[in-house]
Order: sequence, then structure tokens, then C-alpha cells
Amino acid sequence: MIRVEHLTYQYPDTETAAVKDVSLHIEKGSFVAVLGHNGSGKSTLAKHFTLEYSIQNALFILCHNLIFWKQN
Repeated sequence: MIRVEHLTYQYPDTETAAVKDVSLHIEKGSFVAVLGHNGSGKSTLAKHFTLEYSIQNALFILCHNLIFWKQN
């Protein structure tokens, strides 16, 4: 199970967020496709799932374990 609420990520030295206010809930055993144009944030979102990128200002739960939560 993956649950994300209000995930926003901006790369250093950029003016625009790569991912902005994304919320989703994926149940265990589900098959999900993330589709979008080049530069729409698909890889950035996936890198949060693998914890390659740090979670900032979001609720993030992976396999029922709270990974990060910060309220603004």
C-alpha cells in the first residue's frame, strides 16, 4: 500500500515544482500506470516511492509504515 498526500517537490535551482500537490492511494496488489508528457514529473514521483528523493511537506505511507509527515 502506498499513500501520499500533498506531495510537492522542487529541484534545487529551479523555479517550478516538478511535482505539485500530488495525492494518491494505491492498494496492495493493484496495477497502476502513471502517464504524462515528458517533464510532467513521472520519474520524480517514482523516485519518491523508492525513497531516492527525500519527502518534504507531505504525508507519505509505504506498506503501512509512516515514512514522513510534516504539516505546513
